[in-house]
Amino acid sequence: MIKRPLAAIGIVFLISQAVAVLLGDDISLFASCVSGIVLITYLLITKTRSKTVVLLLSTVTAAFLLYSAYYHVNVKPSEVLDGATTMVKGQISKCCGESHGRYYYYIDTEQIDIESAPQNIRIRMSSRYPLEAGQSDVIVTTVTFNDRSSFSRGSYNSLLADGVTATAYMPTDADIYVSPGARDLNWYMASLRGKLCEGLDIYLSEEHSAIAKAMLFGDKTHLSDEQVSDFRACGLSHLFAVSGLHLSIITAALSYVLQMMGIKQKIEKPILIVAVLFIMALTGFSFSVVRAGIMMIIYQLALLIRRDADSLTSLGFSVLVVCLINPNAASDIGLQLSFSATLGLITLYPKINGYLKRFIKTENKRLKRILYYIVNTVSSTVAACVAVLPVTSICFGEFSTVSIIASLLCILPASAFLIMSVLLATLRFIPLVGVKLSYIVVPFSWITGKYLDISTSLIAKIPGARASVNYDFFPWLLAASMVLLIVWYCLKRVNKNGILSFKVCLLLICELFAVFIAGYHIMTFNKSYVRVYNVENGVAIAAVYRGRCIVIGPGGDEYLAYKMACDIDGQDISEVGAVVCPDSTAFMSSYTADFIDLMDPERVFVGISDSASDDYEVVIKNAASESGCKISDIDDMDYSLYDGKLSVRTHIDPAGFVWTYLRCGEMDVLVCPGGGDYLNVPKEWFSPDCAVLCGTNIANIKAIGTDTNIVVSDNDFGCMDIAYELKNAGFKNVSCTAFDGTLELTSEGNFLRVEEYKMKSV
Repeated sequence: MIKRPLAAIGIVFLISQAVAVLLGDDISLFASCVSGIVLITYLLITKTRSKTVVLLLSTVTAAFLLYSAYYHVNVKPSEVLDGATTMVKGQISKCCGESHGRYYYYIDTEQIDIESAPQNIRIRMSSRYPLEAGQSDVIVTTVTFNDRSSFSRGSYNSLLADGVTATAYMPTDADIYVSPGARDLNWYMASLRGKLCEGLDIYLSEEHSAIAKAMLFGDKTHLSDEQVSDFRACGLSHLFAVSGLHLSIITAALSYVLQMMGIKQKIEKPILIVAVLFIMALTGFSFSVVRAGIMMIIYQLALLIRRDADSLTSLGFSVLVVCLINPNAASDIGLQLSFSATLGLITLYPKINGYLKRFIKTENKRLKRILYYIVNTVSSTVAACVAVLPVTSICFGEFSTVSIIASLLCILPASAFLIMSVLLATLRFIPLVGVKLSYIVVPFSWITGKYLDISTSLIAKIPGARASVNYDFFPWLLAASMVLLIVWYCLKRVNKNGILSFKVCLLLICELFAVFIAGYHIMTFNKSYVRVYNVENGVAIAAVYRGRCIVIGPGGDEYLAYKMACDIDGQDISEVGAVVCPDSTAFMSSYTADFIDLMDPERVFVGISDSASDDYEVVIKNAASESGCKISDIDDMDYSLYDGKLSVRTHIDPAGFVWTYLRCGEMDVLVCPGGGDYLNVPKEWFSPDCAVLCGTNIANIKAIGTDTNIVVSDNDFGCMDIAYELKNAGFKNVSCTAFDGTLELTSEGNFLRVEEYKMKSV
């Protein structure tokens, strides 16, 4: 029998539900039936039954069955809402802040004006402007529900983990009616969070306040893209998932204060338990903090009754409780990071620590104490980093190669910064002395915050700090690796020379990875395509050839342009060679500066704007300069890669309009400006495979030929009209991004394929 049955049940239950989330509801139902049949067969045909096998099979069956049942009962019915526009009434349960031009709110609905739809569900609603409504207010408005197929599986599962079963957006012309709602625990906690955040904003700079809010409350909406990127590259994203590390630091500090005040243990432990419950409520009962909170409460209770608390059993029990409350919790990244790090500390830390301590030979007590501290820090860092490696690889498509170094350099200062942030958030509520004490704390918080800023930025810039595993085959490689490890474990039980088998196992995993990588790159080496993105009120075009990219634009709606940047970043692209802005109007360039910050292109070509109120030239050049990009003017430029197989040229006609000619593999694409005369372009540009129209005032465009593919790239009604006009004039292949969405152009011999490409929501 298993020594720790509760630990085994909880951990196996979590892993099984994580697999169920990955597979989906239908396959999970099938898997539960298969494991159930295996369990029944085992019980019927074996005389000496292993309790361990029965326990584990029962746990796996229950986990798969529970997830499938939860999905069919709570999620499946809301699929009827996809694409529907209807009136919704509900209470705001959470204000999620602003991200890339959209404001997000969680709404617990009371009424949805579709009879066949479930009425009481949680939706995430976005708006282009902030609502004059807050936590617990009741709103009535018209929304359009998104098609859930537009979300990546990871994004959708993350929403489900928060209880969100559908997403929607408010049309720009929608009316909204707001009325006060009931003030419950969530309202009071949200109000308190808001007041604590005000304290952070008063005493800390904007950058340091954003880090403090993320560490204290898990609120990452105030972090800049650069901060998120740096912390992820350093493998420190777990600092923004409130978990055991945060609770340990806060409760240890509180315990120290209570002991200094002479509070006895019988009173101290209940106070700490109440403090843990309060922190759980203050952070919104996120899964990672609930898991850590349960473990912390068990630990404090064990100390109170003078018993030893088994860490592995506490971990298993805590994740079991979380997964039973919400079967989608297994897909929450914060919980996965928190669980993995804790499991690593429990299982790997003692072995690593014991091994490293063998090398400490000194008899000097002071030096020995210092060396023990260093060894303990290194051991815990290595254990946690190794344990979270699979999670970061799957969830972020990459892993940090510098996470151990970054953790050693940053965890202690981050802990100090966390304590300082707690003090600064609360001192303003202490009358008379609070403000004076804050003057003592502020310098220390500034030093630790600045240290975190500088150190993470420098470490993130180390070449190779990030190793990408953003490959479609990676989950299968991980599954194959797990099978090999299981085989090794079985061999070890039989053969005492198991260490040899383990080395062979690791070698096979490395060889598999190398073969998969080589095969993937061979298959995608000659891949080329041009995507014309739907960014509503602008244009953004990306051409990709053999892993390198040229972008024209990007302008348009901030959120859609950000989705475009994420889409490019998610491809197997080694370099963005150039960003070309034919002019610096909002239509062509509104998101270019942000795109440069995210993608770090090699070259930036930028034109000027005739409108002083719509000129992004200076902003773009500043962003390019800060990113270290080469900056050039647009005048008759000629930029090429792969001996011209990927190239872009421009031509300024007599009227001052900039025409752009793009070559990608065997495709030639003419990008037209907002106006001008087609007959003024160079003669060699007269027969492109495709012409992208970015405006309605182009003279003689019909001379291009009716067999040419035309893409009208704008959501302007005039562009819809020109698409309709061209179709009536006999043009055979006319598409409009306003109707057809993002379009992907690929060359198949003498044929140009134009088809819809679905960007994933972010």
